[in-house]
Amino acid sequence: MRLLIVIVLLTACTFPTKSPSERDASTVDAMSVDAASDGALDVDATPVDAISDDAPDVDATAADANGNDAPPTDAAPLDAPAIDAATIDAPTIDAPPITVVVDVLLVGGGGRGGGGLGYGSPSGGGAGGYQYLAARGLAPQSYPVVVGDGGTASQANGSPSVFDNVTAYGGGGGCAYNEMSRSGGSGGGACTSSYAPGTGSQGGSGGHASPGIPYGGGGGGGAGGDGGDGPNGGVGGAGVSNSISGTAVTYAGGGGCGGTAQGAVGQAGGAGGGGAGSSTGDGTSGSSGLGGGGGGSLGGTPGAGGKGIVVISYVTADYATIAAITGGTITTVGARTVHTFTANGTLTISPR
Repeated sequence: MRLLIVIVLLTACTFPTKSPSERDASTVDAMSVDAASDGALDVDATPVDAISDDAPDVDATAADANGNDAPPTDAAPLDAPAIDAATIDAPTIDAPPITVVVDVLLVGGGGRGGGGLGYGSPSGGGAGGYQYLAARGLAPQSYPVVVGDGGTASQANGSPSVFDNVTAYGGGGGCAYNEMSRSGGSGGGACTSSYAPGTGSQGGSGGHASPGIPYGGGGGGGAGGDGGDGPNGGVGGAGVSNSISGTAVTYAGGGGCGGTAQGAVGQAGGAGGGGAGSSTGDGTSGSSGLGGGGGGSLGGTPGAGGKGIVVISYVTADYATIAAITGGTITTVGARTVHTFTANGTLTISPR
């Protein structure tokens, strides 16, 4: 027994010992056990990689932390979507609205004179109504223009002139003995002292008739004043001067009264197209385009009322390049353009 222990100890002491520096850095050789000494099989250890510590090789690009395939690091960059410049529309910018600033004159048709066929105390017709508006703004569009007609035998009062919702009324017609006077833009004269003269909504009133011999009738009212009155009859009322056309023109004078059988004589019409009255013949018609009242007549035909007018004016340079403006008779007077309507028509403003 003791002999066996000694043999084992001696055998163990005979193995060579290597220092760590003598060992191979990359591999470790396992001991060989001689079959003759201990009967064991030779066992060769598997070489171990010193650097990897026998860890399995891992492809860094093969998977991410979650086990999913990671994208290659050299993937091509994403291309930005192509934009066709032709398909991009520039923003639409609306032009600022245009307002054409105009001056406007409107005169209604004058009233017919009174009398005729021997009727006494014939009065003068009233002038058409007078309307003047400065610096009125107009938007681009079409504007109907109505020019009033003068009064006639069948229609004593004149008719109105209209533009852009502004109206100049027709003048009141004259009358004959024992008829009521007529009101209008300017009033017709009275034919008898029993009735008041016609009143003017946009001008003067008619004159009063004389209550005694020679029973003269009243003159028609004008835009600038009342018709005259008195024993021998009254003159027509004065009109109003305006330079919208480029020249000073007096508009809307009243008609003068006619004569009477008792000695009153026909009287003059008012400045501004008023017609004169007559004792023996026809009365003078009011001036067309001025809206004058017609003159009265004792033995003939009373004068008709004068046709009205519409005049529109603006500074030419303000709109020459931004708007086309048409309608009426167009003239240029100094720095202004003037559109004159003596008959119905249309003023049209169109942006350029």
